[in-house]
Amino acid sequence: MRNLSPWWLAAVALTWVGCETKKVVRDDDDEPRRSKHDTEEPAAAPPSFKLAGTTVKVGETIVATFDKTLRAPDSQQYWMTLVDPSEPDTTHGDWHYLKSGVSEDRILPTKAGEYEVRFYDLYPKTKDKVLARQHVTVVECRAATDCPGAGPLCESGKCVGAGSSPVPIEPVDPSAMAADGWPVVIPPPGSNAPTTAEWNAVPREVTVKGSSTLRCETKMVREWLRVSCHANTVGVPVAVKHTPAFGQQAFTYVADTQVASVVVQMIDGKTYTADFTWESPDIGQRAVFTLTATWVNGRPNAHFNI
Repeated sequence: MRNLSPWWLAAVALTWVGCETKKVVRDDDDEPRRSKHDTEEPAAAPPSFKLAGTTVKVGETIVATFDKTLRAPDSQQYWMTLVDPSEPDTTHGDWHYLKSGVSEDRILPTKAGEYEVRFYDLYPKTKDKVLARQHVTVVECRAATDCPGAGPLCESGKCVGAGSSPVPIEPVDPSAMAADGWPVVIPPPGSNAPTTAEWNAVPREVTVKGSSTLRCETKMVREWLRVSCHANTVGVPVAVKHTPAFGQQAFTYVADTQVASVVVQMIDGKTYTADFTWESPDIGQRAVFTLTATWVNGRPNAHFNI
């Protein structure tokens, strides 16, 4: 047999290599790798709310029910407001904070009109971030029986008289006092706390049993009650600790041995208590008297436990 020359063997080897079909082996590791973030659960949706009704009368409660119980971290608070829908989200209107653990909120409108209930995210973590909003209409009436006076009608949510003329309502002096020693007119909550000038302009006090004995001044502006207590035969005022009802705004103030005061909204259906402490400067003995402010038979009532 004829021997192959080296050059020929080299050519055959090159040709064989050039025609060889390579087998592709799939490696499972070639799958796209996922980061740990791809397997994390999506962030929970923020809470929202629904209204029990989108039309209420003045003085009726707007009830907002949340889709989950509100849980706020320490030093953070959700809050709500009732405001003109045309106003920007930076306009807060009649606002209030919401306690952690609640699943419902109530707002009491004081004037007819078109409004928007806005539910804001945690403050101060976020600012003016609205999580949910819903339109609500506040009307004067739904039926003629909702309107004051004789012969008025209810048309398009407003009280009108014959010929669609507004029903004349005799104005009531806001400072007029009833036989129980409280103002004749006590509006529902919604106004800002009175200024010092407003308190100073009040000509008379309201009836709070035991206040004279303890040398406590008692005044009222709109729905706000202020009780300011001074030194008496027991001693000098040194402290006041209060317990407002849910949804009731209240404030305390203590000036060193001069005065101890509370300012609270008087709201039908809510009871407020405040413990005033007097101390004898001679022997250091202390005495505590409790103020209770509530409503009885549709009228406000307040007294000290003496």
